[in-house]
Amino acid sequence: MAWWQDFFDASYHQLWSHVHPPALCRAQAEQLVARLALRAGDRVLDAPCGYGRMTLPLARLGMKVTGVDYSAELLAIARQEEAEDTHVELRYLQADLRALEIDGEFDAAVHLFSSLGYGEPEDDLLVLANLERALRPGGALLLETIHRDAIVHRLSLGQTTGVRGPDGIILREKNHFDPIAG
Repeated sequence: MAWWQDFFDASYHQLWSHVHPPALCRAQAEQLVARLALRAGDRVLDAPCGYGRMTLPLARLGMKVTGVDYSAELLAIARQEEAEDTHVELRYLQADLRALEIDGEFDAAVHLFSSLGYGEPEDDLLVLANLERALRPGGALLLETIHRDAIVHRLSLGQTTGVRGPDGIILREKNHFDPIAG
């Protein structure tokens, strides 16, 4: 089992949800809609969607959204949030993005919060190919990653990434950069 398969759980939600409050998520969803030139009723794939940080705000803006994630725990949190809002067109699916089987269904796909790079390069290629296949012809993909040079800069200063949750839990990441492979 890969490390990430049990990492994204309720503790992950606890650590990150306060970093992305609802007002910020709504503003980011509005920016996504503008950048991708989406209109009410457009079909959007949010994959991976985690706890629905962007899925529900996009649906509230009139998009027909499908959120896909590997984590049953995070999807349960997302569904709980959705249950409070009955005026949205939204569905959640549990799936491994490397094996996603959706063909030409979406006007746009968003892949946010640097979720590539957790496995082998072949895994990332599978994810990207499946996202492409999920788009209708002419559909748009918005892919967010951590910029390599930002990581190199932080490492050169001896900095590590850390997040403190509202309950005092601390997540500290230990990064490694291979200058030969980039």
